[in-house]
Amino acid sequence: MGRREPPDQARVLGQQVTEQTVLAGGDICRVVRCTLLDGRVVVVKYAPVGAPSTMFAHEAAGLAWLAEVDGMRVPAVLDCDERRLVLSYVEPYEERDPEAFDAAFGAALARSHRAAPVPPGLDHDNLLAGLPQPNGRAPSWPAFMRDRRVYAALEALERDAAIDAATAALVRAAAERFDALLGTDEPAVRLHGDLWRGNVLRGRDGAMVWIDPAVYGGDREVDLAMLATFGGWSDTFAAAYDRVYPRRPGWELRLHAYRLYPLLTHMRLFGGAYAPAVRRAAREVIDA
Repeated sequence: MGRREPPDQARVLGQQVTEQTVLAGGDICRVVRCTLLDGRVVVVKYAPVGAPSTMFAHEAAGLAWLAEVDGMRVPAVLDCDERRLVLSYVEPYEERDPEAFDAAFGAALARSHRAAPVPPGLDHDNLLAGLPQPNGRAPSWPAFMRDRRVYAALEALERDAAIDAATAALVRAAAERFDALLGTDEPAVRLHGDLWRGNVLRGRDGAMVWIDPAVYGGDREVDLAMLATFGGWSDTFAAAYDRVYPRRPGWELRLHAYRLYPLLTHMRLFGGAYAPAVRRAAREVIDA
């Protein structure tokens, strides 16, 4: 779905654009489906004013990193510079049964999470929704989540005077419990890092496709927590996921801990309306 506009005069991949449609769903970038003179259909993402110059380079690198694992697919990167990112167009599957989508998604995500392990973090910093995301190694996975994720987001909010002292204190008290709650013997996996339902497509061939990643290595429950927080999942999704890679006991509590980072990020992006959700998640962790 989208809004058709007259084609602009810019050229994409050396070709004149003959038709373009603005696609729904982009919170940060303008996203346009373009038909080129030679008949190819591509997606072009345009950077907003003031966006980091490395935004699309990070996205392209993240897509390439995720493409190395089985399960989910990614669109091909066709061109990339500071102003725009050109991707192959994923022609959508004619979805008549939401349960079929959820079953395919759950199984595909679990297969991706079962792929070859990686170290926690990443060998470079990147971005989440245009905001800096530090990925340097930490002494342990709980320390990574506390220091590189929750504390980094919290300190940015405090620098901007965008969080009240009581909420910040709750977040710190919850993060102090990460060592006890988030330790795991499971290997780190390649995380999408921004896995809400708008960042998942089903192609015409039935394959599930990741878009708009903010990648790093970590506990698979990070992706599940993001999905549960923004859009949720169905029983069909959960059953399909568990058939391939069963969730560990206690996952319900850990999801509250893993919600803190995306909720704090949404506070940075969209303001204090997310503060009550931050407090609820922090209290669930503190009271566990």
